[in-house]
Amino acid sequence: MDYPNSIPSAGLVNGKFVDENPLVGTPGSLIPASWGNSVTEEILTVIRAGALTPLEGDHSQLKQAISKLISDKVPGSASELISGVLKLATQAQVNAGTDDATAITPKKLKSGFTLSTNYNGLIGYLAFPSWLGGFVIQWGFVNSLATDVITTLPVSFNSTFMSVVVCNGYTAGSGSIGYVAASPYTQGSFVSRGSSPSLGGNFIALGR
Repeated sequence: MDYPNSIPSAGLVNGKFVDENPLVGTPGSLIPASWGNSVTEEILTVIRAGALTPLEGDHSQLKQAISKLISDKVPGSASELISGVLKLATQAQVNAGTDDATAITPKKLKSGFTLSTNYNGLIGYLAFPSWLGGFVIQWGFVNSLATDVITTLPVSFNSTFMSVVVCNGYTAGSGSIGYVAASPYTQGSFVSRGSSPSLGGNFIALGR
C-alpha cells in the first residue's frame, strides 16, 4: 500500500495529497476511485479479520482489530504437553524448589555452587546451593603422627560438621597396612591420630 504515485491526475505534491488553495489558484489533489476503494478494502479486511463488523462511525475499529490479531497469536503458558511462554524463575523460587511453572536460567542454576582448590586440586572444597541441601565437601591431606593432630579445613562449616574420613596411602607390594582415626574437632578443624608416625593420609569431610 502506498500513495497513488503512478496516477498523474491524482495531483500529489511531493508524493502526498494537498488541499485546494483558491488564493493562489492551485487545485487540490484528487483521490482516484480505484485507489480509495483499495485503501478502504484493505482496512476493512483487517477489521473483519479481527472479528469485528465494520461500523462507519467507529474510528477505533482498526486499532481494536490489530490488537486482537496480535493477542490471538500470543502463546499461552507452557506445560509438559503444550508449547508456550514461561516466566523466568526468581532466585528465591529456585532455592525454594516448589514452583513448577517457571524456567530456570543457567546463572540461577549455578548460583550457590562454589568450588575452590589449591595445590593443583589436592586441597579444596565444593559448596552446594541451599536448594541442594547446602552441603559442603572438603578434601586435603594430613600428616599422620602417633599423637593427636589438629588439621584445619579449607573453610569452616556454617552449621554442622557431619563427618570426616582419613585414608592413608599404600605402597603396592609392601604389605604395610596402617590406619588413621579422625573425628570433627571444631566447625573448621578435625583431630586425627595414626597408628604409625610414618603414615600420611588424605581426608574427605562433609558438613553444612
